[in-house]
Amino acid sequence: MAKGNLKKSARKERRQSVQTAPPPPPRPWLGGELFWSAVFVIGLACVPTTFYGGSRTREAYVLRAEELFSDGAFSEAAAAYRRAVAVEETPDGHVFLAETLVRVKRLREAVAHYERAAALYDDPRERAAALASAARLHVERGSVERAVSAYARVLKLGANATKPDATRAADAADAHVLLAARLLAGGTRRHVKAAAAHLRRAVARAPGLAAAHALLADAYRDLARPGPAAKALEKVVARRPRDAAALAALGGARLELARFGEALGSYRAAAAMAPAAKDIGYALAALGGAGLAATKEFGYRAPVAYVERLFDLRARRRLLREEDDSWDSTSETIAQLAPNSTDEDDDRPLAKTDLFDHAHGLLFDDRLPKAHVKAIASALQVNLTESSPWLDVLELGCGSGALGPLLRGVANRLHCVDASAVSLEFAASTNTYDDLERGDFATNIRNASPGSVDLVVAVDAVPYVGDLGDLLHAMARALRPGGLAVFNADVLDDDVSMFASDSVRETFKLKFTGRWQHRVKYVKAQAKGKGLLLDAHAGVEKLRAESLLGWHAKSKEVVRLDAVSFVDTAVFAFRKSA
Repeated sequence: MAKGNLKKSARKERRQSVQTAPPPPPRPWLGGELFWSAVFVIGLACVPTTFYGGSRTREAYVLRAEELFSDGAFSEAAAAYRRAVAVEETPDGHVFLAETLVRVKRLREAVAHYERAAALYDDPRERAAALASAARLHVERGSVERAVSAYARVLKLGANATKPDATRAADAADAHVLLAARLLAGGTRRHVKAAAAHLRRAVARAPGLAAAHALLADAYRDLARPGPAAKALEKVVARRPRDAAALAALGGARLELARFGEALGSYRAAAAMAPAAKDIGYALAALGGAGLAATKEFGYRAPVAYVERLFDLRARRRLLREEDDSWDSTSETIAQLAPNSTDEDDDRPLAKTDLFDHAHGLLFDDRLPKAHVKAIASALQVNLTESSPWLDVLELGCGSGALGPLLRGVANRLHCVDASAVSLEFAASTNTYDDLERGDFATNIRNASPGSVDLVVAVDAVPYVGDLGDLLHAMARALRPGGLAVFNADVLDDDVSMFASDSVRETFKLKFTGRWQHRVKYVKAQAKGKGLLLDAHAGVEKLRAESLLGWHAKSKEVVRLDAVSFVDTAVFAFRKSA
């Protein structure tokens, strides 16, 4: 009995102790399920890939890249595309990656991926598109040679394709334009002819490509083919009616074709689009027969830009007439495209005499250097070829350098200044000048040190100045006592006929050629007033040339003459008084 009661009492005490005892402390969480769940989540987050559909596939990376690209996160999108290519290389993957890299200006990497895509594509059209994209980036990066190579491959692929589409036609046009631009930089006749052929193919594939038409017009003008040049420029103007440069070039081409009314209209349109362009305004004033008052805004002289453009074009034409068939380092690339660099009419001979010279009054070139040398020799009373160097010579408007070799024998120092960079290249090739300077000859002589030269000579430069007062003053200032100033000026006649509206009161006048004519009395009087006296031995020698064009006073327009007309220029030799 006592034993049974004891057991009951013990069980009761245990129940009471359980109920009254404090709860046990919680187990550390590191040992619980929460910890392992967290570890699993963190582990997933640390995996250096993103799972889509439970697998690390190219499609998953591409999907993520597209999302990032849409959000504008281009760097992250590029990283995703790169992983896609690493998982499975495809040409499309390289293209997508390249396009994304372009967005972040990583052009060099983009080029590599475009070129890799081209290597992987089986379809020639896709390969050509990828190469064209690479070529455009080469151009943007300034890698012209690599761009040429890429575009050459584009054209080869295009030649093998049977069904061209609009995209490929545009790529091919771009290829032809870039190759043409590269060839034009070569500068030889062969280069320019090949460039024209490429440009013809460019406009055939992309007729609306105004830049190609403009380059084609430049090539034709350099080749002395104003007819095709005018057609190309008309297409440029049709697409870019406010392009003042194209309108002015069209005016020049039409002038060479004796389409004088149309030329005047083109210059008027160009001047309206660019009223501040002095060279265009001057050409318009000359061709339109502007009076003396209307030429005051030009300072009674041709703007430097006008002279530069005119003689750059003339010098390029001279270069192309020399039949230089030399080639440059790109020849191997271009040679593979022979069908693209020939044309049925490329071998047509260039005109040795055309309306360009008559339209611009450039009719005395062959005789003027010798006439100036004759005047200098007469004034100095020496044989220039047998004399020793003793003169410091400044030549204004030296052009291609025809006079330099004739003066080298007497020149202690021979300095040349000209506005035309292309002409100066010719002058440099003579190896006779001590200094060649590009710039405005009138500014140069004004800045010359007083009494610094013995001879100032200007072959066919003074006709681009109307008011000779400042120029003759600057010549006299630069000359040492007893020094010579020898130059030619076009002669303004007193003859008044239907082709000569010149008033006897005018002492100088702007002609349609862009050159100024002067009365001989005016030149002598201006020189005398500046201390320059006509040399007794040399005097004045007149040269005469036939002109095919003239100014019709009654209709006030340039006309092509049926009868022979003459223009004169006079070579003056003045000596500075002691």
